[in-house]
Amino acid sequence: MNFVKKQTASTWITLIVLILALVSVIIYGVNVSSTGYFKSITSSTVVVSSVFELIILVAILVLAQFKLKGYLGQVENLIVGALKVVAAFLPILALLAFVNVRVDGLGYVLGSSEEIKDTIQTAENMSSCYTAIAGFVFYFITAIVAIVGAFFRPYGKAGETAKNAA
Repeated sequence: MNFVKKQTASTWITLIVLILALVSVIIYGVNVSSTGYFKSITSSTVVVSSVFELIILVAILVLAQFKLKGYLGQVENLIVGALKVVAAFLPILALLAFVNVRVDGLGYVLGSSEEIKDTIQTAENMSSCYTAIAGFVFYFITAIVAIVGAFFRPYGKAGETAKNAA
């Protein structure tokens, strides 16, 4: 219980971003692997940025547990701050890449004419479209929460080192 009490708002927000990023990656994986219009249509940018996002968020959480004093504490604060900025950028990059590879297919499936609507808007294709849209939403929410989290200090009040805050 003492471990939980020592965590700051920044740590909790980072944990929420980590969970949201993991859900986003899972939705993307389901969209790529399930039957439907988008089966096997991948984007390396989405995969790479998502993996780096998860690694950076874990690094932020680990670094938040080591509360260094003095010069090392200042360096740690700079590193954590820089990682938070990168962690806010990567879900935006993944979202844009995800939308980029899906927008034509979404337009084709959802905007098909009445003559071919029954052959294009099958249950599998519609499910694939809805999963892609859900992925867009989760990547967007992840980006917003990561941006908000970047404004929180990793340790206590301004000017305090981590040891003093504990």
